[in-house]
Amino acid sequence: MRPLSCLVVGMMACSPGATDAPKVPDAAPRAAASSRSSEPSASAAPPRPASSAPAAVPPPETITLFVHEQRVDCQGEMPRKCLQVRNSPSDAWTYLYDSIVGFRYEESFRYELRVSVETNDNPPADKSSRTYRLIEVISKERVTAPSR
Repeated sequence: MRPLSCLVVGMMACSPGATDAPKVPDAAPRAAASSRSSEPSASAAPPRPASSAPAAVPPPETITLFVHEQRVDCQGEMPRKCLQVRNSPSDAWTYLYDSIVGFRYEESFRYELRVSVETNDNPPADKSSRTYRLIEVISKERVTAPSR
């Protein structure tokens, strides 16, 4: 039987004309050799996972939302009423299919809100990838005649 170092060199330096495959020593002699060595064997350490740290979650973004005084019919998973929102007074109104955690909407009032928006990269199939949370009601103004 060849020493292990020769076996490794022999496997790495195979010539094209070589016909004999190197013999791998059985487990018993290797275990006996490792018990004589003061170095720990490679098989003693458990395998490490590729990455055990969770993926970094981006911090929530803080935005200002303007909320219209009337909700509108919209179609998500089922028919319902959606808030109309925009990011600035000059933007067009868009539907917000999600709720704003901590916000209690009252019809006939126009709101300016500061909200945090958290992004979930792996949301459940029936949920949005964004979560809106109320930070502050900046203004709440009664509107007598609805505007568009």
